[in-house]
Amino acid sequence: MLFAFSGATPENQLMLMLTAIAPSITPQEAVAITGNEQAPRLLEYLCRRHLFTDRRLGEETSYHYHALFREFLLAQFRKRFTVEERRAASVRAAELLAKRGQVREALALFRDAGEWDAMNALIHANALDWARTTLSDDQKRFLAALPLTVERAPAMFVHASADRPSRWDYVDSATAALRCVQASGTTYTFCGHVHDQQLYFATQRGRMSLFEPVPGTPVPVRGPRQWLAIVGSVGQPRDRNPAAAYAIFDDAKHEVTFFRVPYDHRTAAAKIRAAGLPGSLAYRVEAGI
Repeated sequence: MLFAFSGATPENQLMLMLTAIAPSITPQEAVAITGNEQAPRLLEYLCRRHLFTDRRLGEETSYHYHALFREFLLAQFRKRFTVEERRAASVRAAELLAKRGQVREALALFRDAGEWDAMNALIHANALDWARTTLSDDQKRFLAALPLTVERAPAMFVHASADRPSRWDYVDSATAALRCVQASGTTYTFCGHVHDQQLYFATQRGRMSLFEPVPGTPVPVRGPRQWLAIVGSVGQPRDRNPAAAYAIFDDAKHEVTFFRVPYDHRTAAAKIRAAGLPGSLAYRVEAGI
């Protein structure tokens, strides 16, 4: 094992380390991640010489290093590359895996690299595919018939933003909050989608300002100023706290109170895995990310 690496040229050592980041790699991916057209020839050479490398046939030919050899190569990778170089290479490997449909493996690399936005995007894309293939026709019709917004004066309720709600935009800035309340036209707007608990209010200058609520503490929200409450997520908070999040609006006292409540998130995560969903979805529930 050591000889297979130490006996290689520096160029080949580089290719070996980079092609070990993903648990499997195709010839095209090997070229993409190494930038070297000779990478597929190196993988084929190792396979033919029985040097800790297997070739597997399918829709696309892929190469797999033996577990111990891959761990050795990854140890060399961690030793010889800077933190930023390792992150960039891991992200590139994850992107290639995702493109090939190896979602579980891609998510693990994105997670290890701390690339939460890329991880979220991949999860959302594949969760939707899972839902489309799993839901019955009756369930799909029921969901399609639900309104995108519900207005109960003086409030509007919407999952994402009241500004073109069918686009499912995130209210993740004061500018997005302003677009949302301008579209709702109500004194109070309640939404989710972002999964974090936040409260925006209109200033005298016609802008929106962010207020960070404290769980369990009522916040006065009197009109005619406009308010936008992002109430959080019951099942998947994203502030590294797995406790469920919700809010109660008292329209008599003109107060909104945000709450966090612990629940059996580990059992919820176990059910996600049992349903055949990607393990990363369960991990996010467990970690609150």
